[in-house]
Order: sequence, then structure tokens, then C-alpha cells
Amino acid sequence: MAVVFCFEYILFIFETIGLRRWRIGSHGTVRNGAILGKTRHREGHTLVGRILVIDDDPGVRDAFSMALEDTRYEVVSAEDGQKGLELARMYEPDLVLLDLKMPGMSGVETLRHLHGICPGVPVYIVTAFYGEFLEPLRAIQDEGIPFDLARKPLALDEIRTIVDSVMGTQMVTA
Repeated sequence: MAVVFCFEYILFIFETIGLRRWRIGSHGTVRNGAILGKTRHREGHTLVGRILVIDDDPGVRDAFSMALEDTRYEVVSAEDGQKGLELARMYEPDLVLLDLKMPGMSGVETLRHLHGICPGVPVYIVTAFYGEFLEPLRAIQDEGIPFDLARKPLALDEIRTIVDSVMGTQMVTA
């Protein structure tokens, strides 16, 4: 809980002093703090990949955004599985970071639907509750739906390492 509060406070300070500088391209919009659109720029650099974060905790979503802020990856986030599926359909992510324990549609069901919407897109489940979902996760594996798993909380460098390993490149900085 203290870690989430700390991230929220840091983000508040960054926004207050203007360190979160985003420039949206001609077709982009801002919706719920996520940058969306075909033409994507940050500080004059073209973004090279889109990462979809699906997590009900705003502090966690902000932590992922903050960890990847100085990279050339765009972070799009959703607070639940249904909104995450809508964003996946609309914006074709290159990587999905998914929580398991969310209100409404669980992460397991979200994963199953994501596999149908964008097969082949890597999904990394990041959760503190994987023990509660062990049987459903085994069932998903038996269905041939691939995913990787990490335990929360993650440090900023761990987030970057996961993205680097899944995206298959050294972290591309802006």
C-alpha cells in the first residue's frame, strides 16, 4: 500500500512541475490519461511500440506508465478487463500487462478473450494473487493460451526488464 501511495505522490509531483511532457500526434487523443492514436510522438520522437496495461489499481497503472515514460513505448491503460478488451481491439498492442484479480471480468477471462482478439501478442500477468488463480491458470495453459507470470509488487527496473525481454530489444529510450 505504501508503494502505491509513493508512486501516486511521485506522479503528482511530476505533473505539478511539468515533468510528464506528452505531445499527441495529429490523430491522437488523450482519454483517461492514456495516449491513443495512430500518429504517436513523445518529445518529438516517434513511438515504436504500444503496451496495454490492464489493472484495476490506478497506482499500478501509473507505476507502469512512469517506468516506461522515458522510452519510445506508448503505454495505454484500462481499469478493467472489458475496457482492456476494447482498447486491444482498437489499438493492437505489442504487449499486454494484465492483473488477475479485478472487479467484473477476471484476468483469466480477460486473457482468454485477448487470445481471441489478438493472438500472438505476448501477455504478461502481473499479480499478487496468482495462488488464488492457480487452477484457472493451469486450465488456460492446457487450452494452449500462452502467458508469462510475475509477482507484484515490481520495482521500476523490473518493469523495464520485463518489457525489454518480451519486446525482444534493449529498452528504446526517447
